[in-house]
Amino acid sequence: MKLSSYVAVAGFVLLLGQAGLAGTPKAPLPLVIYAEDGGKLPYFPSGYMGNTGAIKMNPSSTVNPHSGKTCLKVSYTARDNWGGVVWQNPGNNWGSMAGGWNITGARTLSFWARGEKGSEVVSFLFGLIGKDKPNSDTGSGKLDKVALTKNWKKYTISLQGKNMSHIITGFAWTLGAAGSPVTFYLDDIRYE
Repeated sequence: MKLSSYVAVAGFVLLLGQAGLAGTPKAPLPLVIYAEDGGKLPYFPSGYMGNTGAIKMNPSSTVNPHSGKTCLKVSYTARDNWGGVVWQNPGNNWGSMAGGWNITGARTLSFWARGEKGSEVVSFLFGLIGKDKPNSDTGSGKLDKVALTKNWKKYTISLQGKNMSHIITGFAWTLGAAGSPVTFYLDDIRYE
């Protein structure tokens, strides 16, 4: 029995796998996390962290996208504290329920990013759920404190030697405000 379905929430369409049945579903590669607003996505940006009231995300920004017609605009409006968002499967899954994807075979998690002004510092990661939870990520990776430029730049997290057989948290960003609000853009996020 197959339980795959689609759910649309806040401009994102989430592709739900067969989580909790006979194992973690094998993801097709490349596995697109975000490429264009309205696409069917395997992970949903539902895990808001830190000062959540200061986080604004617009998945259909038309401000100079890297490719296509839209990009993801991220704004952290506070001048202090920190914030972040985790893409999860299913949405709001912090390891208490089955879910995730088997991304075995992917070599990198790649994405394009740029800052609104340049010099915005953001960390990018995946695999946040530890073994202390009933359902955990089998692998993790991070690019810590990346100083973004005003122009689009491709970033990659190597998956070499990582166990990618069960990934609930497929992508995340975090940042600490340094006295002023931060705005940056993301596009073409994918496992390849």
